[in-house]
Amino acid sequence: MPKRKISTKLKITELISICLAVFLCLFISIAPSLNLPFNVPTWSELFSETGLRSNSDAKDQPFSVHFIDVGQGDCIFIKAKNGNILIDAGKPGNSETIIRYLRNYNVSKLDYVIITHPDSDHIGSMPEVIDAFDVSNIIMSRIKKENLPTTKLFEKLLLTIKASNAKVYAANSGDKYVLGDTTMTVLGPVTQDAELNNMSVVVRIVFGKTSFLMTGDAEFKEENGIIQKYDTLLKSDVLKAGHHGSKSSSSAAFLNKVMPQVVIISCGKNNPYGHPNIEALDRFSAIGAEVYRTDKVGTIVIGSNGTTLTTYFENKEVENGTNNN
Repeated sequence: MPKRKISTKLKITELISICLAVFLCLFISIAPSLNLPFNVPTWSELFSETGLRSNSDAKDQPFSVHFIDVGQGDCIFIKAKNGNILIDAGKPGNSETIIRYLRNYNVSKLDYVIITHPDSDHIGSMPEVIDAFDVSNIIMSRIKKENLPTTKLFEKLLLTIKASNAKVYAANSGDKYVLGDTTMTVLGPVTQDAELNNMSVVVRIVFGKTSFLMTGDAEFKEENGIIQKYDTLLKSDVLKAGHHGSKSSSSAAFLNKVMPQVVIISCGKNNPYGHPNIEALDRFSAIGAEVYRTDKVGTIVIGSNGTTLTTYFENKEVENGTNNN
């Protein structure tokens, strides 16, 4: 008889535990819609805290996009099945970091280099990077003579490009470039603009069923031009936020066309520009996108097997989201 009582007590305890677990799961799921006076972590935040979101396999997928932490600037390395792509190269002084990073992936050749626009935080280390690798093709904006920068840095870049013997292509909206299973479509710039940010090369990259939209420093004006021309063709899984998360980029209209699952912001810690801006972060939150920032988690890698995406953060102990300050 005592044994039977112990068994009954155990069953009741197990039943209570199961009921509590079910209640907790339901509570976490519906908490965001309850307007509670206290914070309840989302499933996304819980998974991130336990390390389930971050997956080192991201770097080993047949296609991976690496948002290299270069401080307040952009540098994106794309390792595809049939070659390598580099978009921008941060500020001057980042060359050693970028070159070492690429060589760690056994890169000796860059099939495509995309220079989004000639601001120093995008072309700063590009001359040294081009010198360090065999570069086949370079894509850059066609900028009017009166808008061309007159800096020594830009002059150095042009001389380096000339010496590289790479084929140089002007970024024409609608042009497509194919690298094995990877397709790149140039969406912008759509028109000439006196503002160099709005002359940024905007490119949509597709591997299998996954897609990535790279926007340089494009602001509202360029985004609006792209919307008018492409409209329903903008949907992408991952968006590289324009202009480091500036309030003058990533308009609500643009985001509602792209509808990314993930937004990447490349910016420096405690940068003097206040990037990313809270207004932009609110717009990302409004569409339900996950937001990852290089100033919070370091280099970010998103891997694709052609169907699903996995992520890797250099700093695994720090998880970034739209709720992080």
